[in-house]
Amino acid sequence: TTEIYTLSLHDALPICDMYNKDRIKTLSIAMLKTVCEYFGVCTGGFHARRKAEFLSVLGEIIKGCGCLL
Repeated sequence: TTEIYTLSLHDALPICDMYNKDRIKTLSIAMLKTVCEYFGVCTGGFHARRKAEFLSVLGEIIKGCGCLL
């Protein structure tokens, strides 16, 4: 499993915790894009003003994280 909590990004942004508490939606589109790109997700085809695409792909990544078990 991927353990997202080990990411350097997690020090400033507790991604799994935010997802678990349904707070990931509060992130800006720019931040969601940054997180997606950190995980190697190509966001070029995503609509620039809609969070849903970013949240969907991040949700799938985060669901595979070992810290949510």
